[in-house]
Amino acid sequence: MRVRINIYVVRELCDTSDYAIDIVLGQRIKKKTSYTIYYDSRTLNNAQRNYYTIEKELLDVVFALENFYLIYLVLKLLFTLIMQLFVI
Repeated sequence: MRVRINIYVVRELCDTSDYAIDIVLGQRIKKKTSYTIYYDSRTLNNAQRNYYTIEKELLDVVFALENFYLIYLVLKLLFTLIMQLFVI
């Protein structure tokens, strides 16, 4: 029995400017078409605007992990269940 599973890569993109943080959870199919699964942004307060660039980027990563943590858990659970079905 031959089973073909198409697994598409889900990527997280972060962008930080001097005033806002943007995060995108997207999926690229066949290296041509990109789809946005989830998008979120927020503005930085006065104290956060004074952060160094590396601190803003780390704040962006923390913001992304807070938003995408549940999505990653669900995807990991589904992937594990699918793989267990086909390994047997």
